[in-house]
Amino acid sequence: VLDISDAIRPTSGRAIGELREMGITPVLLSGDLRQIAERVAAEVGIEKVFAEGRPKQKASYAKQQQEAGQFIALVGDDVNYSAALA
Repeated sequence: VLDISDAIRPTSGRAIGELREMGITPVLLSGDLRQIAERVAAEVGIEKVFAEGRPKQKASYAKQQQEAGQFIALVGDDVNYSAALA
């Protein structure tokens, strides 16, 4: 059995906590399996998870939040976030 995973940076949980202190609600948008996304979210203190999302679904989520009057900021780590970031 081989288990490969990305390491979560030690400062990530603190950064999420600082966002919360500023009144910002972090949401994890991920293309990963729900189980993986939820584990990562729990590790850094994110309560709302949108997992197994394709790039267009992430963009749709971002647009829905904007249309609902939410101010959003996205951070992506690869090309799969380009549609949502646009």
